[in-house]
Amino acid sequence: MPAEWHEPFGLVVGEAQLAGLPVVVSRRGALPEMIRPGKRGRAGRRSDCPALTDVLAALAQDPAPVLAWRQALAAAPPAVADWPQIAGQTVAFYRSVASARSRL
Repeated sequence: MPAEWHEPFGLVVGEAQLAGLPVVVSRRGALPEMIRPGKRGRAGRRSDCPALTDVLAALAQDPAPVLAWRQALAAAPPAVADWPQIAGQTVAFYRSVASARSRL
């Protein structure tokens, strides 16, 4: 998944993983965190598309990592679409910022 900007939450990455598909992502924003590099996919060395091409070419030569990532996803699918949890974490973050700011 190439990213044109610093993607804070790549829903398509989460959806692919929930379907058991490992993902190759740009090294930009939260995308590398979502795949846990080496566990559910791989990030390019840079954030550009040629870096993704390099990763795909290497995986075409040696697909063993892809099979391992698929097994890892089948064993422990990511909880990426837990909207109540995401909302709760967002509210908690804003409250901590507001609390810290009121102490200044």
